[in-house]
Amino acid sequence: MIAQFSRLFLTLTLGLAGGLLFNHFTIPAPWLLGSLTLTLLLSMAGLPLLIFRRLNSITFAVIGVMLGSSFSLQLLQQAEQWLLTLSCIVLYLIVIIFSAMYYCQRIAKLDTLSAWFASVPGGLSEMVLLSDQLRADVRAVALFHALRVIVILLSLPLLLWFTQTDFVPTQYLSVKTNIMGLYDAFLLVSCGVLGFLLALRFQAPAAMLFYPLVLSALVHISLLTTAKPPSGLMIITQLVIGSSIGCRFAGFAWLKALHLLKMGLGMVFISMGITLIFAGVLHLITGIAFISLVFAFAPGGGTELMLIALWLQLDPAFVSVHQLLRLMLVMMIIPLIIAVWRRKNPVIIDKS
Repeated sequence: MIAQFSRLFLTLTLGLAGGLLFNHFTIPAPWLLGSLTLTLLLSMAGLPLLIFRRLNSITFAVIGVMLGSSFSLQLLQQAEQWLLTLSCIVLYLIVIIFSAMYYCQRIAKLDTLSAWFASVPGGLSEMVLLSDQLRADVRAVALFHALRVIVILLSLPLLLWFTQTDFVPTQYLSVKTNIMGLYDAFLLVSCGVLGFLLALRFQAPAAMLFYPLVLSALVHISLLTTAKPPSGLMIITQLVIGSSIGCRFAGFAWLKALHLLKMGLGMVFISMGITLIFAGVLHLITGIAFISLVFAFAPGGGTELMLIALWLQLDPAFVSVHQLLRLMLVMMIIPLIIAVWRRKNPVIIDKS
C-alpha cells in the first residue's frame, strides 16, 4: 500500500510539473494538457505511474458540480436554440462511426469486430474491456481510442490559441480561490456527495459526472445558490484527470506502437475533419460560436472536453449537454454492436 501511495505521489508531482511548464508558456488548459503530456511520455518510458480509480471517481463528481454551476435559469430559457444542434448529434455519430469503420477495415486492416470497437467515438474504458472479452485486437482498440482522446485534447486548445490570439479567459489571469459562505459550500458539497452515491447505486453513462452535474444544475437553476466552486479546485481536477490519461499508456512499446500510431492518427484526422464540417455548417445556420460547436461535437474525452470548456469559458453548459448526449448515445450503441456480433459469431465471452 505504501508503494502504491508513493507511485500516486510521484504521478501527481510529475503532473504538477507538466502543468507548471505549460502554464509558464500560457498554453490553453495547461494543468490538464501539461500533466497529460509529461505523464504520458514518462509512462511509455517505463516509469511506474499510478492513479487510484476511486480518486478518478471523486474527481469526476467534483467536475460534475463545477459544470452544473455554469447552468442558470436565463441559460435554460435559451435552450430551445440548441434543439437543432442536439438533433444533429445522432447524424454526426452515424457519419463518424461508418467513416471510421471503413478506414479501420480498408486502410488500417483491422478485423471487423476490432474495427467496430475502434470506430465508436466514446467510452474508452468500456471499449477496451469489451474488446478483450470478445477477443478483438485489444492493443489496437486501446491505442486508437487513446490517440483519439490525446490528439483531440491537445489540438483543440491549440486551435483556439492560434485562431483567437486575443482570447484570454478570466481563469488565466488568476488562480486565486473564490470565497463562498458555509451555506453555498454545503449545497455544492451535498450535490457532489449525493451525486457520487447515486452513481454507485444507479448505472448511467458517465454516472460519476452525470448525477453531480444534474444536482448542481438544479440548485443553480432554482436559484438556491449562484456560487461556483473555487478555481483552485479546478486546477486540482485537471491535474488528476491529465495524469490519469497519461498513465493509460503504460506498457506501450515505442516501436511496436509505431504502425498503430500512424493508422490511429489517420482515423483521428478523419474524425476531426467531420467534426469541423458539422461545426462549420451549424455555425452558419444557428450563429452559435464555431469553437463552442467544435468542443460540443468533438469525439475526444467527454469529461476532459467539458473541463477545458469550463476552464476557457467556452459556453460550458452548451458543451456539457452535447457531450453528455454523445456519451449516452454511444452507451446505447455498444449493446447493439455486441448483439449483432454475437448473433453472427456466437462466442463465449471471457469473464476472467
